[in-house]
Amino acid sequence: MYRIAIISPDRFLWALLCNSLSLVEAEVACFERWSEALIEPLSHYNLILTLESYPFLNGADVARRLRLSNRRPRIYVLSWLHDEQNVLSLLESGVDQYFTLPVNIPRLCGKITAQINEWRNG
Repeated sequence: MYRIAIISPDRFLWALLCNSLSLVEAEVACFERWSEALIEPLSHYNLILTLESYPFLNGADVARRLRLSNRRPRIYVLSWLHDEQNVLSLLESGVDQYFTLPVNIPRLCGKITAQINEWRNG
């Protein structure tokens, strides 16, 4: 089964994403905060949706470390940051998709559904 991890310190956005993804055929797990101890377990998910961008901007090479497993999870960052330099830095650090908040939920679910279909057919 396709596995999605949501990381958000904001309980409202956490609940919104979990509820929105209830229609997607995937196992969804939610985590409140990033930590070093979370990197290894997260590497076993297919998709990581995070509302925290700092792990990818602090030089810790988190995207590469997450992809050391065979699953090589996709990483989507949802953020309030609109600064072009931050977006470019996130993409250069290994993030696959960047979504500006407030996010278009149907568009996000469509991207995730397409990702799941690609995974099934791949």
